[in-house]
Amino acid sequence: MKTIFSSLIALAVGIAVGVYTSYREFEDERLPTKSVLAVLAERDSGGVPGDGPKVIVEGGEIHDFGTMDRGSKDKHDFVFRNVGTKPLEITMGETTCKCTAMSVEGKSMTKGDKQSIGPGDSFTVTLEWAIRTTQEKFSQSAEFTTNDPRRDIVRLLIHGKTVEAVELGDSTVSFEGIPATESAIEELSIYSHRDEELKITKHVWQDFSSKDFLEATFTPMSSDEAFRHGAKGGVTMRVALKPGLPVGITRQMISLTTNYDGIENQVVPVRIRIVGDINLLGPRVAAGATSVVLGTIDQKTGMTHTVYLHIKGPYRDMTNIEVERAEPASLRATLEPPLTDIPNVKRIPIKIEVPAGAALGNYLGPEAAKTGRIVLKTTHPDFKQIVIPVYFLVR
Repeated sequence: MKTIFSSLIALAVGIAVGVYTSYREFEDERLPTKSVLAVLAERDSGGVPGDGPKVIVEGGEIHDFGTMDRGSKDKHDFVFRNVGTKPLEITMGETTCKCTAMSVEGKSMTKGDKQSIGPGDSFTVTLEWAIRTTQEKFSQSAEFTTNDPRRDIVRLLIHGKTVEAVELGDSTVSFEGIPATESAIEELSIYSHRDEELKITKHVWQDFSSKDFLEATFTPMSSDEAFRHGAKGGVTMRVALKPGLPVGITRQMISLTTNYDGIENQVVPVRIRIVGDINLLGPRVAAGATSVVLGTIDQKTGMTHTVYLHIKGPYRDMTNIEVERAEPASLRATLEPPLTDIPNVKRIPIKIEVPAGAALGNYLGPEAAKTGRIVLKTTHPDFKQIVIPVYFLVR
């Protein structure tokens, strides 16, 4: 019995050693793929193309566009040629990014689109791309499948480096703590990295409610200032704020169009915080703001919330407040008797209510037209009207 057991162990060890020895001997060997077999068959035939389609891309599948401006667009033609003896079928596959698109004679191609190319014929595909990445290097590709047994996949690649043609000195223009009765000025540097002189050909304020209180002018930047920033030139944008905006935070955007071809508009946020004798305070009111965030409200229960309007300064006692309107209809505002618990401050409670059974609706913004609003009328000489945005959702 022991002899049989020992023999079995020896047999198992021998098999393992044989398998390992064979693996070591042939570990670098691989079974030939379909593509390799096709190439070998063509070689054995004396270099004569095999009986079937054969794809080549004239000029290669890789295009180096060199250096391009960030935000610009470009395109390149890739020419597929069938040097085989039978029709070549190519099918559009995946692209690595939505910033790349394929087209044929101006007509866009989508995944699954097919094209047949006869022997000796060619087919041109245009790869278009837009550079939106913030990275220095840009690389994207588009893939095609084919019926060529040597190359069942052809991948077109474009790559290069990106630079900023137009660079903003700051991401935002900010006016902080400006009294409602005063004007103010802020500046923004706009740098150019092209040899061509930068010009702002058009500017548009995107919020109509506050655009009349703002004025933008543009002057060429000195060469010394541009050089200190490592730029070739630039423009200084000067934004003038006029008196009259309501107390609190006003948000605006200015869109700038330049004379540079292929460059998307530069959109600059403008943030304005106006201070004065009238301020809104209380829970759900952001510091320095005049907006109230109620959040999500259950339609079955509704919500009641109180904030406080603080009036100080020389016109405190003679300033009267009344509710002019509240929007939408499901939003209600009631002024309660003033409180005198804080010295030199008239404190007026404002009860805000969204009653049970209010209509469903989303008033969370971000656009001002899609928020609730409470409009107050005052007798203060500097603040004839106070607008309180109210953000809420009834569900």
